[in-house]
Amino acid sequence: MLQVQKSEITMQQSLNLVQNLLLATIGSISYVRVLFPDPYFHKKNVQGQSIQAIRRKASHESDQLLHWIEQGCFDALKKGYLKSLVFGIYETDPSDLIESYEFKFFYPEDGYSMSFGNTRFDLTRDKITLETTQMIRRLLLLTESLDPLPSVKYMTMRMTYYDHCPPDYGI
Repeated sequence: MLQVQKSEITMQQSLNLVQNLLLATIGSISYVRVLFPDPYFHKKNVQGQSIQAIRRKASHESDQLLHWIEQGCFDALKKGYLKSLVFGIYETDPSDLIESYEFKFFYPEDGYSMSFGNTRFDLTRDKITLETTQMIRRLLLLTESLDPLPSVKYMTMRMTYYDHCPPDYGI
């Protein structure tokens, strides 16, 4: 696991960094795996790193994905409930995933952090560019050997929560 030396940032800044990294990574997965056509993306600069971000109002599907992330994941993350997020791609049966990408979330006393694969990203303002670059590179390495996805595919997200999450949360 990658450990990055902390610099002084607020909890809100730490939350924003994790949210930006999650959005950047899911946007990159969506672009690299051709989940949406090219016009559904736009170039965005995230802390000096150029990425392909999902364009708002490009389609109902792309807006739905952004809504899942921003309203579902970000709320649970902010409240400290989100333990993991699995972003999955399937052909017809949601229980039969073609691909899945798992993110895990941690809440140390001094901020928020996440992991993707075997790498944990303890984000600081100074290191977000490096971490974003490493996350995108890891993603490209993981996906470059994969077969193309079928022309008709669907996405799903599954979130798991820590035990302190209220039982009726998200219902």
